[in-house]
Amino acid sequence: MQHKNMMRIAAAALTLTLTGAALSACATGFFLGTKGKEKTVTITREEYDRLKQFERLDELMQIVNAFYYEEPDTDAMLEYAAIGLMVGLDDPYSFYYTPEDYASMNENVEGTYAGIGTQLLVDPEDTLMMVTRVFKGSPAEAAGVLSGDKIIGVDGVGYTGYEQSQAVAAMRGEPGTEVTITVLRGEETMDLTVQRAQIEMNYVEYEMMEDAIGYVIVYDFMGDAADGFKEAVSYFQQQGAKGMILDLRSNGGGLVTDAVAIADVLLPEGVIVSTEDRYGNRTEERSDEEALGLPLAVLVNGYSASASEIVAGAVKDTGVGTLVGEKTFGKGIMQAVFPFDSDGAGMQLTVARYFTPSGTCIHGIGIEPDVPVQQAEDVKLRYGINNIPRDKDVQLQKAVEVVRDQIAAEGTAE
Repeated sequence: MQHKNMMRIAAAALTLTLTGAALSACATGFFLGTKGKEKTVTITREEYDRLKQFERLDELMQIVNAFYYEEPDTDAMLEYAAIGLMVGLDDPYSFYYTPEDYASMNENVEGTYAGIGTQLLVDPEDTLMMVTRVFKGSPAEAAGVLSGDKIIGVDGVGYTGYEQSQAVAAMRGEPGTEVTITVLRGEETMDLTVQRAQIEMNYVEYEMMEDAIGYVIVYDFMGDAADGFKEAVSYFQQQGAKGMILDLRSNGGGLVTDAVAIADVLLPEGVIVSTEDRYGNRTEERSDEEALGLPLAVLVNGYSASASEIVAGAVKDTGVGTLVGEKTFGKGIMQAVFPFDSDGAGMQLTVARYFTPSGTCIHGIGIEPDVPVQQAEDVKLRYGINNIPRDKDVQLQKAVEVVRDQIAAEGTAE
């Protein structure tokens, strides 16, 4: 493992230092010498300072190796040290993937896995894992899991959002096997036993509504999201759609590339999103000159996050559509995934802030809708955030009204 090898090298080098090895400066760096075999290792001051940071880790390892009552599993210790290293960032979006976690993450991106069938988002207020979508026909739905539930344990082991990847890995497994999840629903805690199954995730659903309005839901920006959205738009155009509703409610984000591809369909030429890292390096993603040009409403709520906010922010700032619903989540930072090819592990790290076309960073703030509409709390509790019947979905009803008015206004102008 790349990170393990680095730590082992660090530990070995520091052992020389901490056990009284000779240390002398020269123009090119430092020499670590040992008695007897006359071996010398040359390192630079920068390398020495970096290795010095691992002194406490090395001390811990030496004490464990000397005094633990059984032979310690040092590989497991270093694996957990890597997990803890990322926890120390105090950032629920940055974490270490074990090889198993990394494989599960890739399955999620591709859209096929064996598990229970839920979509999760870390709630920053309590850093717990919140269910934002229960897949239709999934084992989770059959077991009674609801949108808005918070998963706080799997098979008796407690988890927070900091251990989301480990919790997801624990919920996945062979189809037909059972897993017990501990759910927090309001003030009530309950255990639900779920039988795992093969989950085929569709990230896009669409249909034609009355008055020639196309309605498309994008659940996440991964898997078939970009292609599915383009397929939906093509279908709407073939059916003579006069307007469109894009539903991003409870879409927790995903791949920036998919968000940019979808926004590019909607926007005229210009900036979709810009990013800036800690060194001030800025990048821009831009749309081409072709734009859909239909009256558009975008539905958002408090769980529309990250890549969803890239699309929603671009639509709002450019004025190509109307945001309807509730203020968005407010995740204005971006992550990159770094694989460790040596053993299949990896890490996810927050690497930049992003900005909407107007130059606004919405992190911790969110995006206010143009037309605020709140769902009734009793409706959300009864049906879940993503399963509200059409006749009770006041946000969707308002979006239809907004698009109808835009269509009528365009007809009057012509």
